Amino acid sequence: MIKKKGFLSFLVIVIGVLFLSNTSTAADTTVKNSGKGADFGVSVIYPDNQFKETGQSGYFDLRVKPGDKQTIKIKVNNISKKEINVQAKLNRGMTNDNGLLDYSLDKKKDTQKLEDNINFYKIASIKEEKIKVPANASKEVSIDLEIPKDEFRGTVLGGVYFTQTDELSKEDQKRQVVNAFAYAVPIVLKESDETIKNKMSLGKVEPNLRNYHPYIEAELINESSALIKSLKVEGRITDKKAKEDIYVKKEEKLQMAPNSNFKFGFDMKDTATVPGDYHLKMKIEADGQPYEFEKDFKITKDQAKKINEDSVYLTKEDNNKWLIIALVVGGVVLLIIIVVVILLVRKNKKAKKKTSKKKSSSQKKSNNKKEHSKKGSSSSKKGKSSSEGKRKKHK
Repeated sequence: MIKKKGFLSFLVIVIGVLFLSNTSTAADTTVKNSGKGADFGVSVIYPDNQFKETGQSGYFDLRVKPGDKQTIKIKVNNISKKEINVQAKLNRGMTNDNGLLDYSLDKKKDTQKLEDNINFYKIASIKEEKIKVPANASKEVSIDLEIPKDEFRGTVLGGVYFTQTDELSKEDQKRQVVNAFAYAVPIVLKESDETIKNKMSLGKVEPNLRNYHPYIEAELINESSALIKSLKVEGRITDKKAKEDIYVKKEEKLQMAPNSNFKFGFDMKDTATVPGDYHLKMKIEADGQPYEFEKDFKITKDQAKKINEDSVYLTKEDNNKWLIIALVVGGVVLLIIIVVVILLVRKNKKAKKKTSKKKSSSQKKSNNKKEHSKKGSSSSKKGKSSSEGKRKKHK
């Protein structure tokens, strides 16, 4: 396992659709600073075009028109006794691999190609990303919105992600775990209250590592500008050779940002990745809209080898699994070969014995014949000599 001297643990407090309600005071957005908590909080200054049904829920839910220009504001509240530095970054609302809305993902990780009229990065801009806030004071951050003239349907989703950028003190640097606090304020833009249907598809299916743990990932894509608030996913991966389910996963209460994708992960429970042919079957319900996807995929030997080598959580037994299997199979094959060789040698010996017996018996028969013929010739000679003697006496 990789050793680390320390790691930074991020506690992300998302002020938004599903999370904490918020008002315009710092005490309502932040745990009071006791030396271990956050040094700052944020509060939304709601504009007149905030959707009334949403109210003061800790995020912007704005009804806009094509060609509108507007500035919205967020107050950053420093509740510490020292000056702090805060970074405010605009990000498009995306879906993380846990199936949740995320406003912290970098623009470089955004793989979706969007038209300008629904591209949050083309609509929103921030005047001041780096903010210095005096001790026990507040400072406003302004975000300019310029709505494209071409109207759009559905939802444009983005957010402002706030992090404190002050360097760690020497005391904090010595700690093994340091809590760093961040806040996200979502910005929801709509031109109408029309509900549009979502459209989902299945992308790549492949093995991967998550924090050095082996997974099989299925990419789910929301191709529409609809915000999916309730997503249910059931997936099964079948080994095509064994014809049995090897991984099954069910998830509910997931969400998907408009025009986004995420990788639905099948946890392999730190077992070795095995090369072979597999089949994925998925049943999905997105805000009541049903989908079914099926796909064959292959894990190559090279893919399996790399993942198994890079995973630091596989047990020694898992790492040596295929070596042990190979040794066992090789041993069995070797044993079979030895047994076959022994049987063949015995068979050859028996065949040689039978052949030698046949030769000896035929040789004995031949010798007997020769002896018999010799005896017959000697008796015939004796018979001739006795008859000749009788003839001489008779004379």
